[in-house]
Amino acid sequence: MKKPAGLAKRAATTVLGRPRVGAAVRGMAALGGRSMTLVYHRVGAPQPSGLTPTVALEDFRLHLQTLQALGEIVPLSRLLLERRSPTPRFALTFDDDHPCHVEVVLPTLREQGLPATFFLSGRSLHGLGSYWFQSLEHLLHGRGVAAVADLLDLAPTDAGEIAGICEADLGLQAKLEAADDRNEPSLSETQIAALVAAGMEIGFHTLHHRPLTALRGDDLDRALSEGRGTLAEAAGRPIRLFAYPHGKADARVAERVRYHGYEGAWTGVPSPVTRRADRYRLGRWEPGPIEPSDLTTKITGRMARLRMPR
Repeated sequence: MKKPAGLAKRAATTVLGRPRVGAAVRGMAALGGRSMTLVYHRVGAPQPSGLTPTVALEDFRLHLQTLQALGEIVPLSRLLLERRSPTPRFALTFDDDHPCHVEVVLPTLREQGLPATFFLSGRSLHGLGSYWFQSLEHLLHGRGVAAVADLLDLAPTDAGEIAGICEADLGLQAKLEAADDRNEPSLSETQIAALVAAGMEIGFHTLHHRPLTALRGDDLDRALSEGRGTLAEAAGRPIRLFAYPHGKADARVAERVRYHGYEGAWTGVPSPVTRRADRYRLGRWEPGPIEPSDLTTKITGRMARLRMPR
């Protein structure tokens, strides 16, 4: 994707003028050209529950400028094929079929001529409503923590703890989806096609977003394949990249991902990309709604440390 003439250079020059960024760039030079994959969920106005990390649009723009000052933003598939480079590289990814991906993120990426990968479920293609965690957000906002805890037969707790319990319980996830009387909008077939037409990559994130480490046998294989073909038809191309729901994977799950013919898969372990990294257990880091001035310090620290998936 060709960048608008001079735009990226001007943005990088502006950001490099900040002392903390300049120091981070010098620190990056000692990392041997390591790469990092970043993941975002929502960009725009935050949700009342605050369960899904949301980055304000202006902060997101500054994140992009900072990353370009620190290194180069490249397609995710390029990081998969080229593990080393003379300079640090970053890949942008977005999860979960949210309309903001087309309404907010895509115009911003096109402004700066940047590539990205969108890990989608294609739920609208199957007439499905909200993900379980979106249902939880909606119920918490409408009914409150105590009422939702009662609905799920849990002891009173806070929203974050309820989300953590539900993440590990497939039965509670199904109960949340059944109790939610509102279907949150998700990307349509036309919007998915718009991402592809703009040069963006499409990966698979499973249709139902269940933690794969909790599935066995046919249930696991079904999660890795159900909906993949339909998403490929909407995108007009094969789907070869995969992101684990909730970032959870182990060796058993990764082997089934390989068996299903994916070329690479990403966990939630915030590790940089190296030559020896397992292509089916690659790391991603979610900066979330942090101040752009903090991004430089945190991403330099992440890229300096290696955390291997267990």
